[in-house]
Amino acid sequence: MPAMLKRALIAGLAGFVLAVAATAATLMATLMAGHAALSQAPASQALAAKSLWQPVMLKPDAAAPRSFSSQEKRNIEDAVRTQIRAYVARDAEEAFAKLAPSTQRFFGKPDKFLRSIAQEIPTMLDTRRFAFLGVEQVGDRIVQQVLITDSTEHEWLAEFQLEQREGGDWRIKGCILQATPGQQAQISSGASEALA
Repeated sequence: MPAMLKRALIAGLAGFVLAVAATAATLMATLMAGHAALSQAPASQALAAKSLWQPVMLKPDAAAPRSFSSQEKRNIEDAVRTQIRAYVARDAEEAFAKLAPSTQRFFGKPDKFLRSIAQEIPTMLDTRRFAFLGVEQVGDRIVQQVLITDSTEHEWLAEFQLEQREGGDWRIKGCILQATPGQQAQISSGASEALA
């Protein structure tokens, strides 16, 4: 297997692991807040008492596809744009600031978060151009797809998972990155944005 393909597979898997970890942290926080017995127990007891892999019942309307207003789409794109630019600038503080609180708790410190990105999905730090492909609701998750081009002109599909805060601010929960060799994408938000 060529080295580039191996790195792409590893980067995609690493991004998936980060997204799963962030989702698991959010799920655990929800479970602990929703169950009085768990919320009074220490976190280690809560983990032992309730498996993260048990099915969670959603409200019937939670699975319905969501329609996003043009303002919501712009706000989501702005959150992702800020995150990508912070990665490229190696600005740990800015990248960390756009994370969802559960993801911030998982990583703890901005420098730790940026080091993790550099180790697990370094392509995000090497972004030269990007284009928004669309936002959609997948189950109970909001996902913004972005076509990323790195310094070697390879294209990658990044799927940013987001959550909306009470004030309307959008935050990044996680990101999955996968190679897209030869893939032609229809860009929904205009031309690519150059960074370098």
